[in-house]
Amino acid sequence: MELLEAETDERRWLRLWRACGSEPFAHPAYGRLFAQASERVAALVVDRPGGVALLPLIIRRVQDGLYDATSPYGYGGPFFSTGDGSASVLDAVSQWAGREGLCSLFLRLSLGRETSSRPEVTQASDNVVVDLRREPEALWRNYEHKVRKNVNKALRAGCTVSRFELLDDLDGFLEIFSATMRRRDAAAWYHFDRAFFARLAGDLAGSYSTFAVRDRNHRMVSVEIVLESEKYLYSFLGGTLAEAFSMSPNDLLKHEIVRHGQRTGRSGFVLGGGYRPDDGIFRYKRAFDPGGVHPFRVAKIIGDPCRYAEMVAARCPAEAPDPRGIGFFPAYRAGEPPWSRRGGHRSSR
Repeated sequence: MELLEAETDERRWLRLWRACGSEPFAHPAYGRLFAQASERVAALVVDRPGGVALLPLIIRRVQDGLYDATSPYGYGGPFFSTGDGSASVLDAVSQWAGREGLCSLFLRLSLGRETSSRPEVTQASDNVVVDLRREPEALWRNYEHKVRKNVNKALRAGCTVSRFELLDDLDGFLEIFSATMRRRDAAAWYHFDRAFFARLAGDLAGSYSTFAVRDRNHRMVSVEIVLESEKYLYSFLGGTLAEAFSMSPNDLLKHEIVRHGQRTGRSGFVLGGGYRPDDGIFRYKRAFDPGGVHPFRVAKIIGDPCRYAEMVAARCPAEAPDPRGIGFFPAYRAGEPPWSRRGGHRSSR
């Protein structure tokens, strides 16, 4: 096992990243988007028969001499150069955490990883994945009726969709994204600023594209950043102007992303989940593939049980004594505004 640091080992990290499917969440630049200045962006490399597994991390100081780690926001792997073996990788990661005296690790696992029998793995939510391996006509029929109706409505209204390799119209994107976050009353940590998107646009070029819907007057009314790997497309961040809802432009946007994924040979379009179980956003996403609901799981690993218990007792003495029974993990970070506890994607329409 090897720990790569973004600051010193980026060249080797990127070679392994490409070997593991070029997943955007495993790119060192993606980790930097969500790391604070005092935190380290790193990746664990686990040797496996015939290949490696890559697990991106943000390593954070808890107090002098004590650290913990979390996956960057989204789907954190592990990512494999060949095959799968998430359970054995988690075994190795747990052992590594114990050897290193790491207080805790919070890992957001990629969808489809068979680790649910492990005691430290729990289901956090449901996410929707549109299966792109169907024939185009079968995929269209698989949409719920309201999706097909809304796509046709948007086309009749004169809406058109364009795809861009880069985020060229940052001002236009921010206008729609910010209005959407305000309308949804999104938590403060979803209100990313211009600097965040400027860094994403430059540092992750080649790992994302932008889809934009314009009305018959050429005004941009719906937009989305889509992260791209060799196999998957991921709905990331975007929004729709409220005054355009009557045209259903976001249904057309999602449909065009699906078509792009099919044309480019992707296996799935990951739409993510909702803010709460079975809320309106989740039901909207599920309408694009009613059978495409997958559990989103997280791993809660304690590397140093004694230090963890000390931190919990000092920070939140009223909490239950069993750290694995605490809903928030790690419990000593409860109340912080973190990406330490957000999983899956909840981009709003």
